[in-house]
Amino acid sequence: MSKSIKEIISDNISRYRRECGFSQKELAEKIGAKNLTTVSSWERGVSSPDADTIIKLCKLFNISLNDLYNVETKNFDLSSNEKSHIKKYRNLDNHGKKTVDFILDNEYERCKNNNGIEEIAPELSSSAEPRLQSDQKEYIDMAARGGKIRIEKDKAIELAKNAKAAPNSANRKDLF
Repeated sequence: MSKSIKEIISDNISRYRRECGFSQKELAEKIGAKNLTTVSSWERGVSSPDADTIIKLCKLFNISLNDLYNVETKNFDLSSNEKSHIKKYRNLDNHGKKTVDFILDNEYERCKNNNGIEEIAPELSSSAEPRLQSDQKEYIDMAARGGKIRIEKDKAIELAKNAKAAPNSANRKDLF
């Protein structure tokens, strides 16, 4: 049996309050509730907030009415990960939003223009790991001296053969 709207609202008020880090008392103060037990009554399903208070709650929690009522939109479904990104984005300052917009626009164009070939834009990261493209050599990531190195596959095979031929660890240091 599905939950009633009242149960859904009470569960979501409790959930979003906790996600925002508010106590029941803090939430009551922030929305101007008549008394401090009001939020507890909503969360237990004893009573429900009025329409004006629902709008205040949505604004405070930075959610839509659809989120509060668990209404799924038919034309635009988001995964929980996507919803999380949007919530984080909404809490950024202007500088943070401009940074995310810049990266998102560049990544979108890169994917659109490269037909799925992965390649990191050089202007975004000077320490970008090389990615495989159809005309490049194959690379292997290997653990080395507490870190990770990327070497050509052919060179890795050669190093492995030389390491077998030189069992002394002092000789293996020269291979890298």
